[in-house]
Amino acid sequence: MTVKRIKRSNNLPKGGKPMHNALLNRILNPVYVPPKHAIILARVSSAEQREGKSLAAQEASAREYCKRKQMIVEETFSLTESSTRGDRTEFHKMMEYVKNSPHPLAIVADTLDRFQRSFKESLEFEPLLQSGKFELHFISNSLIINQYSRSSERMMYDFGVMGAKSYVDQLRENTLRGFSQKVKDKEYPFRAPVGYRNVKINGKKTIEVDPKTSPLIKKLFVQYASGNYSMHAAAVDFHNSGVLSCHKTPFTVGSVCRILSNPFYYGQMRICGQLFPHSYPPIITPELFKQCERVRKRLNKDHFEYSAKPLVFRGIVRCKHCGAILSGYDKKRTIKGTGETHVYHYMRCSGKANQRGCKTDQVNQNVIEKQMIAALKQLAVEPKLLDEVLGQLNGASVDEQAALEATRQNLQRQLGKLNKKRSVLIAREADGDLTSEYVSAELAKIKQEELDLNGQLATLQSDTTQANWTVERLLKLAAKVDKLFVSSHAAQKNALLNCICANCVWDGKNLDIIMKNPFRLMLEGFKDIKKRPVRDSNS
Repeated sequence: MTVKRIKRSNNLPKGGKPMHNALLNRILNPVYVPPKHAIILARVSSAEQREGKSLAAQEASAREYCKRKQMIVEETFSLTESSTRGDRTEFHKMMEYVKNSPHPLAIVADTLDRFQRSFKESLEFEPLLQSGKFELHFISNSLIINQYSRSSERMMYDFGVMGAKSYVDQLRENTLRGFSQKVKDKEYPFRAPVGYRNVKINGKKTIEVDPKTSPLIKKLFVQYASGNYSMHAAAVDFHNSGVLSCHKTPFTVGSVCRILSNPFYYGQMRICGQLFPHSYPPIITPELFKQCERVRKRLNKDHFEYSAKPLVFRGIVRCKHCGAILSGYDKKRTIKGTGETHVYHYMRCSGKANQRGCKTDQVNQNVIEKQMIAALKQLAVEPKLLDEVLGQLNGASVDEQAALEATRQNLQRQLGKLNKKRSVLIAREADGDLTSEYVSAELAKIKQEELDLNGQLATLQSDTTQANWTVERLLKLAAKVDKLFVSSHAAQKNALLNCICANCVWDGKNLDIIMKNPFRLMLEGFKDIKKRPVRDSNS
């Protein structure tokens, strides 16, 4: 038997296997050469902190440290950015400088939290640290982290990052708790919108109506509600008046749109998508705001009328392959012998006529129409189930109306008590029992409470009856929408489909229909009811 002799490589340890693990190589061959070059990191979190002397103090301390360690300072990075928000653009520029350096560098920072306050950066620079591209020097922490750092040093480093992260989490929690308390106290925790201004009264920050800009805001809502005043014209008027937006920039159409959609002006502040009442005087009424909403969403604008002949699927069906709209056209054919002329309606992808070069074949309109009718039939609901749903809806409406009426009466009683309290205060002031200062302060509180109660009364307008009427109409429409579609002419069919269909896609054989939200929810509900097992009379 022949035994093959394996030639030992120079990289193999005696009697062992190749050391592929870089950590094992560093343990067995500890060759540490301190870096001769360094960069200084000085960071503050905000522009307000930059105005102080923190950056200069950090840089001076780092330069003195580099001098003691006999390291040449190549570059100084003075950053003004948060370590927890945003993409840390300047920080990544510094790390790119380290990555492109021809020799190892030492990043010198005053404290660990100046470099990072979370573990997400560790995942990014850990490969560079382990390859010896750079090492970290934290002066106040008396800590150096490099590829040769022991486990105890790494543990101290991880504990430092954890402590910095815990500090940030605590600050965030305290900030959110303060915001929550402000909302509960009906105070707005952010910068006041145009028409209001942030002021400080008796050392307390609050918001009041701006006498300069509030008339312009009210004029905007009044004129826009008429339907004869555009957002562009409003932006021009604001510019001519010298009024700037909240960001101190000239008004644009987008800025005007944000004002018209902001409920703050009638007494509600929108925070995280929810509405909360505030304690500041409103500029407009809720009714005026709703009217502007109707105008802004173009709910009272007539539909565009095409000059050409009406088509059933005009602007509704798209091609799945190229995304272009399917357009309709007619073909006339004369039957030989009888001389009769028949008109056939076809749909074809408009991508064939442009640069898309779609290869979807034309299709007879009747094929798409049959699939559309089959989809509309799914919205039909049995009369028995319809009566049951409407009965439950009307019962819930009666209960809600009773609860709203009780709440309204309670608010009216509170207003009556405030009026009595005002009368008593004025009478006791006239008799000399109370001082004018005390009475003035109490009357101001009563006035503020009355504003709050009147605001609640104004917003306590139930749309339940209107909503129930709308739901009832929708259910009855859905029950016979397929018959309405068949019996209507082309223009009516197109208008009906525009109300029901959100997206229709044709793949050459099948029509994929996505309905708009009310009808889609109804369809899902009907399908869920049909899936339920049928109970017999004994169950």
